[in-house]
Amino acid sequence: MAFVRPKWKLQYVPFAELTFARDSYKLSFNNKIIPAVGFKFRRPVKGGEINLGVKYAVDRRWINGTTQYGAVAFGGWYKSF
Repeated sequence: MAFVRPKWKLQYVPFAELTFARDSYKLSFNNKIIPAVGFKFRRPVKGGEINLGVKYAVDRRWINGTTQYGAVAFGGWYKSF
């Protein structure tokens, strides 16, 4: 679900995500699960978009005592060919 500000073509997008990774070489420090919730602002540009956001994530590794959590700021852009 996205909320749109038509005047600026700005979208406010709340989201939840889940990242699960398992190392094919059986290195347990690379195995992880990361649930997160947050929001981002998306602005369409010609042939792509620009986005900025923040999320709260919990990074749980399969090794004892390796859970980290906190806020993460991110940004990005893409343009199609």
